[in-house]
Amino acid sequence: MAKISIVIPVYNSEKYLNRLLNSIIAQTYKNYEVIFVNDGSTDNSLNIIQEYELDNEKINHISIDNSGPGVARKKGFKMATGDLLFFVDSDDYIPNDKTLERINQIYEMEKFDILFFNTIIKRRNKEKIINAFRLNNIKTGMNNINYIYSHRVSPALWYKIFVKEKMKLEFFCDYRNYEDCYTTYLYLNECKNFYYTKEIFYCSDRNNENSISKKTNIKKMYDTVDLLKKTYEKTKLKFIFSKTIALYYIDSRRRIDKSNDNLKEKKEQIKKVKELKKYIDFWQILKMKIPIKEYLKYFYYEMVDKISKEGEQ
Repeated sequence: MAKISIVIPVYNSEKYLNRLLNSIIAQTYKNYEVIFVNDGSTDNSLNIIQEYELDNEKINHISIDNSGPGVARKKGFKMATGDLLFFVDSDDYIPNDKTLERINQIYEMEKFDILFFNTIIKRRNKEKIINAFRLNNIKTGMNNINYIYSHRVSPALWYKIFVKEKMKLEFFCDYRNYEDCYTTYLYLNECKNFYYTKEIFYCSDRNNENSISKKTNIKKMYDTVDLLKKTYEKTKLKFIFSKTIALYYIDSRRRIDKSNDNLKEKKEQIKKVKELKKYIDFWQILKMKIPIKEYLKYFYYEMVDKISKEGEQ
């Protein structure tokens, strides 16, 4: 039986921890460990973890200064003793008590390099079932890793189960945004196959997300641009990763448009984001299986930039 290490970074999640912990404790499969990394929480999160830890030897925790989820997951990975890694966000939960049992059954049967599954996304009090590919026609069962080269893989770690012996410390980074992107795409370099099941192994609760800020977080945006460029250079899956870059580029342009920043600030932000353009070209955009509205947004900004450039001449 495979031991499953559940690694959970925690920052001010007191409202959600009981739900998460109860969903783990309820699992019928018992060969697991839970590693909480308290990332400098200032609320009651640590006390809640410690209360459960007293009654359950499978639950462990460490506390670190606030460093972001990438560093927290790296710390948790170093502590993990399992065969499989299940990265869980602290405001989410496991949807049914057979989840870990099914993960073990699939691994014992298939010995996958990485496992993908379906997830319930809760947003604005509505539920939607999706997978890491954002597509409905993905072939279930074991597949050669080449099969995903024409698809985009969501970077979120909670769509996946990783094999610990294939994970490396250098696959984690200290960036605070898109850090899971770096981990996912460097790990995929190590994979020869993947297994996909339509079974639901995760529930992602996004009802607590804040709306888009009116003031752009410039440092966060600039750091993300740098990290995406760094990830592109290191991953072997450059074509599918370029889709992630394209979608981030489009979303960033939208955020800049909607922000209350002054014109000079917006121009500087656009200049930084446009560093990503070298990783995207017209033919890649046409081949990308993304919603039509994203195509239109991309070419809308192409037109805006052309008009702006002509106006400056």
